[in-house]
Amino acid sequence: MLYVFRSLLILCVINLISCGSSTEIPDPPPPPTQEIIMGVDKQFEPPLWSGKLHVATRELYFKDESREETHTDDPNDKRELLVRLFYPTDVEYSANVFPVFNPNNWDRIGAVAEEQYQLRKTNYLDAYWRVEMDAPLSTNIGIMPLVLFSHGNGRIPEEYIFAAAELASRGYMVASINHSYDSHYAEMPDGREFSYVGHGVDDLPGYSDFDREKLTEGLLLWSEDQIYILNQLSLLNNDSSSFLFSNLDTQRVMSLGHSFGGATTYLSAWRDDRIIASVDMDGGIWNSYDMFIDSPFMFIQAAQTYDLEIFNNVSADSYHVYLETPIHHGSFFDIALFWGWDFPDESQIELSASREILLTIVDLTDQFFMKYYQGNRSSMLDDGEQVPTWMTVTAY
Repeated sequence: MLYVFRSLLILCVINLISCGSSTEIPDPPPPPTQEIIMGVDKQFEPPLWSGKLHVATRELYFKDESREETHTDDPNDKRELLVRLFYPTDVEYSANVFPVFNPNNWDRIGAVAEEQYQLRKTNYLDAYWRVEMDAPLSTNIGIMPLVLFSHGNGRIPEEYIFAAAELASRGYMVASINHSYDSHYAEMPDGREFSYVGHGVDDLPGYSDFDREKLTEGLLLWSEDQIYILNQLSLLNNDSSSFLFSNLDTQRVMSLGHSFGGATTYLSAWRDDRIIASVDMDGGIWNSYDMFIDSPFMFIQAAQTYDLEIFNNVSADSYHVYLETPIHHGSFFDIALFWGWDFPDESQIELSASREILLTIVDLTDQFFMKYYQGNRSSMLDDGEQVPTWMTVTAY
């Protein structure tokens, strides 16, 4: 009898296990979807330039047969570079103006959320800068001062249109270099696309762990790019068949850059006496202990100060400019305008910055350049006027 009871008990247990939904463990509920916070639903309105001149742009291609491309494995590859010029024109704006966003670049920039915040794509894809494409140079301004511009690591010239076009509206020629394989992308005239390879900075865990030798090699390469482009523009300036013929001052040149491109400006000034003034926008300068320059230098930094010992290596006038929060490393290029447009009241969004902030940085840069190019007095640097409360300027 005991045997029969045990047998029945075992059968009941097996039956309960094999059938009966009450014994199954239900799937866990899906995690709650994070709400994406979108900004204003209003098409972006590009700012008017503060200068008196219309602005145009065109892209040039160069291949340096004397330099091997170190980012590829093919020893026959030579260094190829694109340069986007921004310059004054007499042509009033038409339908042939420059788009605010390249749709191929949206996934990287426009749709990158800061936590749950996200830009509204429809605000930008049909918006255009007040920059005419491929228009002729203005015939009313004479010889133009030349500014060599370098983007930040992994960025592209088209992300710094506000600064470049602002300077062009005031009479400058700005040569914005696409540093191949260290930019997000570069499309050559034959359709080949160069994507980002980089110089190791993205794989490093922290500032103290930077491979400074490798980063210095990258800075030297970018500096060689700047000097090479300066040489090519000099040749075009002397070529009677070029649209640049006799329009540029290629012997007294200025250099401007952001982040890695900002640090490049210092090295270019160290290597080439034609660069008479340089501005570094928030770029750390590595292994500079034996790099001395005798041309004016301005170091603009956001949120924190670092590498101030560089001023010990500058024998000319130099300035340290400190920008208070909420200005950050990403506040120097165009994306700051877009975040500021979509979220005008969200100061916690790190990349947000107003046109006034970017314009003040350009004003300061313009005054610095003209102080040493033309001998103009600077109200911000010499008199301390027009300096906003979020900016501190110290002369060294």
